[in-house]
Amino acid sequence: MKNSFLLFGEMPFDAFADQHFNKIAGEIGRMSDTEVLLYKENFPDLVSLTLKCYVLPELHISFDDKLVDLVAKPGYRETRYFAEYSLVVKGDTRFLGLSPYNSGYRPVDLPVLLRGNFISFEIDTRYHLEELTPEVTARVKDEYDRIKRFITTTERNLNSTIEFYNSEIKHFIVKHLATKMRQAERSLAIRKTLDFK
Repeated sequence: MKNSFLLFGEMPFDAFADQHFNKIAGEIGRMSDTEVLLYKENFPDLVSLTLKCYVLPELHISFDDKLVDLVAKPGYRETRYFAEYSLVVKGDTRFLGLSPYNSGYRPVDLPVLLRGNFISFEIDTRYHLEELTPEVTARVKDEYDRIKRFITTTERNLNSTIEFYNSEIKHFIVKHLATKMRQAERSLAIRKTLDFK
């Protein structure tokens, strides 16, 4: 994923999930017969081990330990100040660009910068002095509250989407592993008929 992107706005989660399911099917298809037949008597263990590899972790963005900075940027005529907020991310950072729903309406288009497990976003104070007036501070707080609502609501929706797909992944894995097990058993039976004494 690129370092600068639109938070929850780069790709629908459904498109990511399609890619993930195709990857699972491809990797199960490439498993060797021997590898699958090792679990012939303990199929649930094979399912459990495979599921651990592909289950999607939840995403959490923390506002509790945020870092706040005031950043000066050159403007057309004078310096402008931006409030920069950095938030800790736990989970798969690829999910930060995914939208949990397909909707033509987005309450916020929020460009963010990803640095390790931190995302940063800026709010333009539209002010040219470092000492912000109470009116400017109140305007920044209103924008911050709007962004926070957007992030927490979308994160909750994203985690519900992840939970749904994790249940689908389990069914998908069971179905594909069962097919692979039947193919491996048939292949073994054919090889045994050719194993002349």
